[in-house]
Amino acid sequence: MKWFALFLLLVVAGCETINTSKGVLHIPASVDVRALDLRKYAEKGILVTPYQYTGEYLAIGSISITMYPDLRRRIRHTATSETEYTPWTVTRDWLTTPLDSLVALAVSWGADAVVDLKMDSRINPEASIDALTVSTGAEVSGFAIKRAE
Repeated sequence: MKWFALFLLLVVAGCETINTSKGVLHIPASVDVRALDLRKYAEKGILVTPYQYTGEYLAIGSISITMYPDLRRRIRHTATSETEYTPWTVTRDWLTTPLDSLVALAVSWGADAVVDLKMDSRINPEASIDALTVSTGAEVSGFAIKRAE
């Protein structure tokens, strides 16, 4: 327990040193929860899983879709001629939209399942403004199959 307390103290002190040197005086607490609800596909009889399918099936094809979110930021000029920027706003559906598109395409090909589902982030080379402003998107891929009856 003493080692953990010492480690925590060093981490906090290190963060304070790093943040103070860069002018950041406070980093608020945050919680990052990531969940992907696949029930809407299951209710339609479509299997979407990150695992392989062990039963018999007909291979349909491999699909990969990458989507980058819509980014918006307002620039305002104040009365003192200073430029102010609003925070970036990001579309909320930037992960579910490519997944919905992937499943819709698989179903249009006659598949009733998408297996080996993978999700990863991708840097958008078209929207990277500088080293500190980088737009990331979501890549969703999977293998479309038709399960044997």
